[in-house]
Amino acid sequence: MKKIILISLWVIIPIFLFAQNNDTVSNKIIITDKGDYMEMKLGDSVFTISCDAMYAEYLVKGVEKANNEDYSGAISDFNLALLYKTSDPQVFYNRGLAYYYLKEYEKAIDNYNEATRIDSLYEEVYGQRGIAKSLSGDFEGAEDDFIMAIHLKPDKGVNHYNYGISLLMNNQNDMACAEFKRAENLGYTEAGNFLIQYCH
Repeated sequence: MKKIILISLWVIIPIFLFAQNNDTVSNKIIITDKGDYMEMKLGDSVFTISCDAMYAEYLVKGVEKANNEDYSGAISDFNLALLYKTSDPQVFYNRGLAYYYLKEYEKAIDNYNEATRIDSLYEEVYGQRGIAKSLSGDFEGAEDDFIMAIHLKPDKGVNHYNYGISLLMNNQNDMACAEFKRAENLGYTEAGNFLIQYCH
């Protein structure tokens, strides 16, 4: 029902004001959730709004706010997007990123979990969740996520780099160095610094 109230605020108010100025038109607004869209009736007029369109609008707004480092504002927009659609892992992934940048790692992990529940092959989520788990002290869980990211995208250097850092933190230097070398060979240049510093 929150969805209906939100639509009323920005779409219905101008129509309602028109209805008040016209005695022949009923000012009773009837809103019906039709699943994929909302139907609004005002007198003899019928309006529809796509839930997918509203979802996409709030998702884009949230990403723009996150890109401008307004992470709290981004989370608010992602929450609004979820009023219209809950089956897309992108919104949970992006909301997880916003929580991550606010250093609310447990909330970030919860959102990443939801994204992987919807799409277990969403590779980017595993890398980010692994980083959040590392920062939360769950190094074993982080390693599992980095391994899964590598399994899904073995040719992505950052996945090997993240796994290498995780191995390094668990004092598995030889294995870490092998991962840094793989990352560097795949074009992830930051791995070279770790090779110089930790691998001889």
